[in-house]
Amino acid sequence: MIPQTNATLNTSTLSLLNALSKLSPKELNTTLPTLLKILSQTSNNSYQIQLGKLILETKSDVPLELGKTYWANVSQNKLGGLNITNLIAQPKTLEALANFALKLDSKGLEELFKNEHHKDKSMESNYKDLLLDKLPLVNSKQEFLELAQMLLGLQKGVISLVIKDEEKDSLLQIKKQKVKLEFYALFSSLGEIDGMVYVDSKKDLSLSMNVMSKKIKTFLASKLDTLKGFSKVDINIKPARMLFDLSPRSDLKMLDIKI
Repeated sequence: MIPQTNATLNTSTLSLLNALSKLSPKELNTTLPTLLKILSQTSNNSYQIQLGKLILETKSDVPLELGKTYWANVSQNKLGGLNITNLIAQPKTLEALANFALKLDSKGLEELFKNEHHKDKSMESNYKDLLLDKLPLVNSKQEFLELAQMLLGLQKGVISLVIKDEEKDSLLQIKKQKVKLEFYALFSSLGEIDGMVYVDSKKDLSLSMNVMSKKIKTFLASKLDTLKGFSKVDINIKPARMLFDLSPRSDLKMLDIKI
């Protein structure tokens, strides 16, 4: 029963990722937190920020990091100005995804999940082969360290996948258990999401996920019809955590990795 359960969890997780990544960018821009970048500090609590194509000045009682990108709720006040609230710093990993050495498009991701059903090897084993095939072809030390870190995560049971997209690349991490699959996803618009796909006491497939703000929870709750295949979906507002830190380690050597 375990292989069949794992196959169901894999397929459901892939469907979940596709549903989340295909939400309309136009709708996201008006419904979800907006991206803004801190350009400079003009006084003790005033900053020059970039909001889309706009560059403007705003105040913040909380110190902001120069050069960093934040998610924020942006609304227009009665005087025609902008209210910017609930700033959440983006992880550095999101910016790094654009230059990752190994990316999969939706077709490549689907093939990786399918291959587990058609071959004797597990998805983890197939992905390790993919990483090892790519390793000798890297063009820089940075690319080598990124792939080596992915291999190190794989030893901990965590599969890290960078998904290529027309708009912004995203990150998916999954860790399989007997009757559940933990996941972490990082999107440009939806932010960080983690949770699990699991088989409940009635042997139905259920989904539990944590999102970073009430605005995102409300949006996803209105889109539950796109998250098909689950008998129950719980959405909570809670900080998400990566299953394995992908920040490249400069001291990492191939001797640290079991091949």
